[in-house]
Amino acid sequence: MLIDYIQGAMRRAKYEILGGGEGFAGTIPGFKGLWASAATLEACRNELQDVLQSWMLVRIDHGLRLPIQTAAENRTLASDRVQGGESPDASLRTDQAT
Repeated sequence: MLIDYIQGAMRRAKYEILGGGEGFAGTIPGFKGLWASAATLEACRNELQDVLQSWMLVRIDHGLRLPIQTAAENRTLASDRVQGGESPDASLRTDQAT
């Protein structure tokens, strides 16, 4: 389930070329404070995924919610939830409060 969530988030990633030949920067819309940079696009993607995983662990450790992704991004995730008996509208949360 977390792998599907990470893959869905990474599909939303936006990358830009940094000036002065400094490489690339990547962000994921809706994931406040999450960004990465590296010399190549591939390295930036890898770094962004590493940062995303660490960011998720920090939020979970602090009892904070993870951003809810759209149904299209989490099609597999929602399908797995229905098969497991959970409502497809249930969100990935670590607690009941924001």
